Amino acid sequence: MDLSIIIPTYNSKDYIASCLRGVITCPKDEIAMECIVVNDGSKDDTAEIIHRYQERDTRIVLWNKENSGVSDTRNYGLEHASGKYIMFLDADDRFCADAWEHIIPAVKKGYGDYVAFSYLTLYENGKIIPQPLPIEEVVSTEMRQARNLMYASSDFNTCWGKLFLRELIEENNIRFRSDLPIGEDFLFVAEYFAHCQSCYMSKEMILFYLQRAGSAMRSYTMKQRLDFTKILYEYNKAAVEKYADQELNGQMEVYYLRVITNLFREYAGIYNGKQLIEIYKDALENETVKEILESVKEEQIYSKMKKLEYRLLKKKKIGILKGYFGLKAKL
Repeated sequence: MDLSIIIPTYNSKDYIASCLRGVITCPKDEIAMECIVVNDGSKDDTAEIIHRYQERDTRIVLWNKENSGVSDTRNYGLEHASGKYIMFLDADDRFCADAWEHIIPAVKKGYGDYVAFSYLTLYENGKIIPQPLPIEEVVSTEMRQARNLMYASSDFNTCWGKLFLRELIEENNIRFRSDLPIGEDFLFVAEYFAHCQSCYMSKEMILFYLQRAGSAMRSYTMKQRLDFTKILYEYNKAAVEKYADQELNGQMEVYYLRVITNLFREYAGIYNGKQLIEIYKDALENETVKEILESVKEEQIYSKMKKLEYRLLKKKKIGILKGYFGLKAKL
C-alpha cells in the first residue's frame, strides 16, 4: 500500500461527502491508496453517507468507535493503516481538483521524510484566501528553512495535508496526545519532524481548509489557554536548543510573543470592562508569559507594531492594552 489517508469524523454529514469525492478521484492505476474513515460516535447521518461512498469505491474503509475526541480517533486510524505514507484530512477539508497531480509523485518518488503542501482557506461566506508556504521558490528542500517554519511560525501547526512515513511514526511510537485539546497537531508534527533527515515543502495548494464560525476562546479560559501554550513553548525550547542555532532560538521566542499578543487580541473580542482587565492582570502574572517576555530580545522584533505590543506588555500598561487590543479585535 502506497498511501493511507486517515479522516477522523464526528457529526460531519454536511461535509464528509465533499471530502470523500476528492479522495476517490485518486487514479487507481497510478497509486495504491486506502482511505480510513474513523467515525467517532457520530449521532447524525455521517456513517450512512460514508456507506454510500463505500459502495462507489472499495478503497474507503469505515471504522466506528465510541466518541473519545479527535486525537484518539486519529490514533485509531494509525493503528489500522498500512500505507508507506500517511496523510491526515479533516472531514470538512476537500482536495483541489489537481491535488493528486502533486500528491502521487511525492509518494511514488519519495520526495522526503516530511512533505508539506500549501492550502487555501475557505470561509463559510465563500471567500477564499490562498495560504502558500513562505518559501522563495515553488519547492524547497532546505532543512534549516523547514526548522524555521516548524519552530518559529504557525505554518506547520496542523497535521492535515502533509505526508508522513508510517515507518518513522511506528519506529518512534509517535501518537497524538489525547490530554491536549489544542496544539495536539503541532506536537505530533514536531515530534515526527525531529526524526526526519529530509523534507519537501511546496507552494502547490492541494486542499481547501474550511474556516468555520466560532472560536475556541469561548471554550477555554485565558489561564487554560496559557497552560496549553506552556506545553508547546517548553517543547519548542527543548527542541531548538538541540540545534544550537541562536538565530532560530530568537525567532522562536518572537513567535511565542506573537502567540501571547494574539491571545490578548482575541480575548478583547469576547470580553470588555473590568472582566477583561482582570483577565489581563492574571495573564501578565502568568509564569509562561513572564518567561517569554524576559526571553525575547527587542532587537529581534522586526515589526514596529509588535515592538509596541512588547513594550506595553513588559510595562504592564493594562489600561492601554485593553484599549489597544479592543480596537484590534474590531478590525
